[in-house]
Formats: sequence, structure tokens, C-alpha cells
Amino acid sequence: MGEIVVMAAGLLGSHHLTLETVEAVSCADVVYHLVTGVEAQQRLRQLNPCVFSLVGFYQDGDLDLEVYGRIVSFLLAQAMADRRVAFVVMGHPSIYVAPTHLLQEHGPRYGVPVRLLPALSSIDTILSWLPFHIPNTGLQILD
Repeated sequence: MGEIVVMAAGLLGSHHLTLETVEAVSCADVVYHLVTGVEAQQRLRQLNPCVFSLVGFYQDGDLDLEVYGRIVSFLLAQAMADRRVAFVVMGHPSIYVAPTHLLQEHGPRYGVPVRLLPALSSIDTILSWLPFHIPNTGLQILD
């Protein structure tokens, strides 16, 4: 049985790849992504020639949960074929990424281990861009 490793490219694509992410992408049998930046996609292909976009899973009029369900089913099937699957998303792999949580929920039901690699947090990046000092102004994050 294979496994799925979920990781992220941060908000700045390849500039935010961690060393751990670079190694995981390089060692994967196949890499699937929802990365939109051309530069980040090129970097993934430099690390591993077997890279494919999952953007085609999105169809006009489909509900997000339908799309996420198709993505999760596809990735689980790939891992069940005894592949080491890398799944790369934008931002942080566990913040605002529903497929990550669905994979963590459903993977074990099918005997597929799902690992989540830490990444540069999109929140950290946004905070570094804001022109204020948090101790002076406070910070509240709502979803």
C-alpha cells in the first residue's frame, strides 16, 4: 500500500518550499498539485518529472464539496495502487484546504497512511506584509 503526503507551496510558490517538502516531492512516485503559479509548477517539475495538475477536477457549476470528493477519491486510488503520492497545495496544507482534512479522515478507512508536512503558514506571510505592530494593535483572525 502506498501513502499520501500532503504539503504546501506557501503563498510565494517555490520560494516558500521547505527542505522537507523538496525532499518529499523529489522522492514521490507521482506528484499532484493545486498550485496556480507557473514558476511554482516549473519548480515541482524540476524536482520530479511525474507532476500533474488537479485543476481539471473543477467544473463550472459543481459544488466545492463535490470537487473535493473527486480529488480525494482519485488520490486515495493512486495510493492504493502502491504509489507514494505527493499532494501539493497553495498556502498551508491544513489551513483552508478541505481535501487535506478529507484525506486524513478517509485515508485510514482504506488503509492509506496520510502524512501532513508542516509549511510556511499563509498567516505568517500575510502578517509579515501588514504594516502594523501586533502588540500595539492586537490581532483577530476569523474564518
